[in-house]
Amino acid sequence: MATKDFEPNETIYLNTASLVPDDETEHHFQVRFSDGSVDPQLYKATKINTVKLRDNRVLYTFDGFMNHSCIPNTRSESVNGSELTYHQIATKHISTGEEITCNYLLFDYDCDGHQFECKCGHEECYGLIRGFANLTLPQQVNLLQFVDPCIKQRWLSSNKNLKIFEDLLIPNYLYLSDAHGEVGLLSKRSFKKGEIVFRNKITKIEQSDITIVKLDNSYKVLNNLTHTINRVSHRLFIYFDTFMNHSCDPNTRTIFCDDSDTYNTVCIRDIGSDEELTCDYTTFDYYNDSELFECACSSTNCQNYI
Repeated sequence: MATKDFEPNETIYLNTASLVPDDETEHHFQVRFSDGSVDPQLYKATKINTVKLRDNRVLYTFDGFMNHSCIPNTRSESVNGSELTYHQIATKHISTGEEITCNYLLFDYDCDGHQFECKCGHEECYGLIRGFANLTLPQQVNLLQFVDPCIKQRWLSSNKNLKIFEDLLIPNYLYLSDAHGEVGLLSKRSFKKGEIVFRNKITKIEQSDITIVKLDNSYKVLNNLTHTINRVSHRLFIYFDTFMNHSCDPNTRTIFCDDSDTYNTVCIRDIGSDEELTCDYTTFDYYNDSELFECACSSTNCQNYI
């Protein structure tokens, strides 16, 4: 329980957990308070108040008694990438006397045999809590920005078809905007006809891969049919350029380089500051396997359906 008020993003406490072997040995612990006093009760480490980490269990001491909520009022933030030392931070205003809660799904991969039915009562309640591994993909991606690094790494190791791109490699003079209801690629500066707007790299992915990108500190699953280029035996992911929209009268064209893993995007007419960059999908996506979409470019030579 909170003994004082906390504001959003305020650190509530710093804790360093301990590791104990994941074996049949009984392990006990005591809780020490901030004033130096020690709770005389001896607590037993169990699967309920510890979390499995490889061949060990993480012993959180007092923090092991924090209850779960699907919409908690705190989150954990690792200190310098540590698996054991972390700050517990308020995610909303917490009043004196209010229970402090956390989301177990962020640090417990599969609950290691102690699943339980959540009774937090929130509309977004996950119901049966069985660990991060047993969530649906949309639920996992929604929590990905908050999940413990070790959980994220285990998830990726167990799902080789997941391809996460944390850095979209966007140049500092370009930016993404959804001001018109659909994400597009815009330029902060002007370009003259014939200038190279950017040079970009290409990454090959498998047809069965699931592509996940990080946008504004959150993650999003992309539809490979519309955000990657089909090359029959594989697909091409083109980072930030995947958000450039089509036009039948575009202001750029793509020129692939000799190594085929990079390409240049060149102006085919002058481009003004804060103008959206566009390209003609039909010039490079010749194995198009997505559904037809209606073009809204309104140019005189619009093909209507692409």
